[in-house]
Amino acid sequence: MLARIGPGAQQTAQADPWLLQITNLSAYAGQTVVIKFVATSNGTFEGDISIDDLLVDELPACPDPSMLSALNITDTTAELNWSENGNATVWSVEVQPQGVAQGTTPAVYANTMATNPETATGLMADTFYDFYVQSDCGVDGASGWFGPFTFKTECAPLTAPYIEDFELFSASLDYTEENCWKGSFNSTSFTEYDWNVDNAGSTPSTNTGPDAAFNGSNYFYVEGNGGTAGNEAVLLSPLVDVSTLTNPSVQFNYHMFGVGIGDLHVDINDGSGFVNDVVLIQGQQQTAGSSPWELSVIDLSSFTGTTIQVRFRAEKVGTNTLGDISLDNVVFDELPACAQPSILSSTNVTDVTADLSWNENGMATSWNVEYGPCGLTPGTGTTVVATTNAGFNISGLTSETCYEFYVTADCGMGTLSGTAGPASFTTECSAVIAPYTEGFEMFTVTTAFTEENCWNTPQTTGYTWDVSTNGTGSTNTGPTSAATGSNYFFTEASSGTAGDEAELLSPLIDMSALTNPALSFAYHMWGPRF
Repeated sequence: MLARIGPGAQQTAQADPWLLQITNLSAYAGQTVVIKFVATSNGTFEGDISIDDLLVDELPACPDPSMLSALNITDTTAELNWSENGNATVWSVEVQPQGVAQGTTPAVYANTMATNPETATGLMADTFYDFYVQSDCGVDGASGWFGPFTFKTECAPLTAPYIEDFELFSASLDYTEENCWKGSFNSTSFTEYDWNVDNAGSTPSTNTGPDAAFNGSNYFYVEGNGGTAGNEAVLLSPLVDVSTLTNPSVQFNYHMFGVGIGDLHVDINDGSGFVNDVVLIQGQQQTAGSSPWELSVIDLSSFTGTTIQVRFRAEKVGTNTLGDISLDNVVFDELPACAQPSILSSTNVTDVTADLSWNENGMATSWNVEYGPCGLTPGTGTTVVATTNAGFNISGLTSETCYEFYVTADCGMGTLSGTAGPASFTTECSAVIAPYTEGFEMFTVTTAFTEENCWNTPQTTGYTWDVSTNGTGSTNTGPTSAATGSNYFFTEASSGTAGDEAELLSPLIDMSALTNPALSFAYHMWGPRF
């Protein structure tokens, strides 16, 4: 490879002038060559690469440098790089405020004996700059000035306590950077998976996302309609100096409603590199857009650096589009005296028991757990004291019933945290006793069956089991009526692709009363293309 330009945009606007690339071909002198240009797509429609005015001729005595870039940018410095296309070993470098012409004095930074790379110092934080380079070829003279290349310095660290509720951010579907927060993005529509800023209440999609911000009007969200499984949307906080805090923490509110919700990874960097998954929140956490936002608290005492940056990574899991992850009210401040628990979950749910878990964000070793049927008003449920936050078992539940639970940390001496929740779960069906018969007459006729009367299917899209009466959705196939009664289950052959399987699961059936148990069922399979 003779030269590489990029990755990334080389101009900042469509009307910007074309840049000139000069490549030294002296290694091929006297030969006949073919020149190949290889462009690599980034997979989006906003990345057109153009070339023009090709010239193969004598190398200028002192060719211009090219391929300017800026790396390792801080709030006051930047490492400036370029490609030398001749034999120069010394260069002149000039840094100007963006839009100020080269040669304007005094420059922000200038050096006539620069090396490559060159570190520009004395810059202002959160500021756009242009830099230019000129090759010094000694007896062969000097090249023209090449540039500008535009870069932006980082924000200076903010000082805790720092509260960001995003109310001064602009609503956007292509968020990249504002107020020292940075986001990854791929497109100006929400067909890609990225962080956006909402100020209109709910997100653009229905049946996912919150109905409103945690407070105020604005919040960040990831649009579940975009991207593919495995995509990550990254949101970076500013650097925050927490040295003034005695017990530093970072807190944030999150809303994760939707059956297609993926994972929210929260990473911490104290200057020694990011520690991934300090907090990991997986799957749906709320049951409705109107459900309250949850709070997560991260104790930063284990991080030795005094300047902290938080990275929020939303990961798309699966193909369901109902997966809008939302974030609001990020706070760097003292760890609460009694931190509120977070990330409530349930596992090992049976017909009469469930194991409950949650994150402890402080030092509590005792918690008050209140639970009851869904719709529970706090203070009216059953309250028990838990001494573990991992797999706390509750029993005596009613089968096939939706339950909610709340958790409050007890930090001793009468000090209680705020109450986290509710989180919800549904108990399993109890086993039915054989002999057992099911004619499906009490089932709802639907083309979107998931679960009813202790029957369920894991397939919710494509080739699935559904409930019909008097015919299926297609002609020339299927029965005209049920075997008995009105209702029956069927699969719609026009959905899905060859090889797909649709599963229909019965309830648990206790056959202990039968001597020679057997299963019988009626079936109908008519059509010319089985």
